[in-house]
Amino acid sequence: MALRSALRRVENIYLHVQAGVLEPQALDRVGYGWYQTDFVRYYWEGAQDGFDRDFVKFMSPKIAEKRANENTE
Repeated sequence: MALRSALRRVENIYLHVQAGVLEPQALDRVGYGWYQTDFVRYYWEGAQDGFDRDFVKFMSPKIAEKRANENTE
């Protein structure tokens, strides 16, 4: 539930930016590193159908990125 809530928070920011309520820079302050873990990637595969389609297109590449400090071996 906490992960879904965290993703909803980002989706809410994204939708507000799209509607012009927030400046695009609001998405720069999200802190995507936490969303770039194996746990979130696994969860996202099954959960993305419950989110706005445009948000899924925006968020999927961000989740797929490797964290800067993640071991790649």
